[in-house]
Amino acid sequence: MVHEVLLALLMMQAPTPTPIGFQGYDLGSPIGAVHNIDMPPGPHGMRRIECSDSSLAGLLPQPTAREARAGVIRCQLRDLISGTWLPASVPISTDYQVEFDLYYFNGSLFRIEVVGDITAHTTILRALMERYGRPTRIDEGEVRNGYGAAFPQLTTLWSLSGRTVSMITPFLNRDRMAVIYFDAAISREVEAAADAADHVNM
Repeated sequence: MVHEVLLALLMMQAPTPTPIGFQGYDLGSPIGAVHNIDMPPGPHGMRRIECSDSSLAGLLPQPTAREARAGVIRCQLRDLISGTWLPASVPISTDYQVEFDLYYFNGSLFRIEVVGDITAHTTILRALMERYGRPTRIDEGEVRNGYGAAFPQLTTLWSLSGRTVSMITPFLNRDRMAVIYFDAAISREVEAAADAADHVNM
């Protein structure tokens, strides 16, 4: 089914706009606009963006150990539900919602990870193609579940002047998919900073 949808949507054309990002969170934007701030209330009440350097850091997903050594900060939208801050979802259509994580280095957003139900792939693919045009390429691979069973995996990639948008279907397991926005230049800075930190700690 995914292959048929891709073939149909590849017939569409659209110009590549700037900036590149998700729902107003654009690659290269500063962390100050989101850093541990309250947001408009969500469906459950209080909502805020928390980052891995906040007072709730121990309760939040962290960047990888290597990224943390480089100084990467990971931020996530959270809802206060029954006294506990939990990951929040945002709508992308009337039928689907997704969760997302923001990754910052030296105060600049360099990676966005958006994860949702795999049934949203057609809606998400159509939206990405309307915004970014035809994909640069489509890679075929496989993903394995916890029992070792392999399933086909498609990575649809847009290369956009040093930045990439990748739609990965499925992602981690058969029921989830992801869209990853990525700034290659800042990522190289992260790698260099991590290498420097590893050298100091040797």
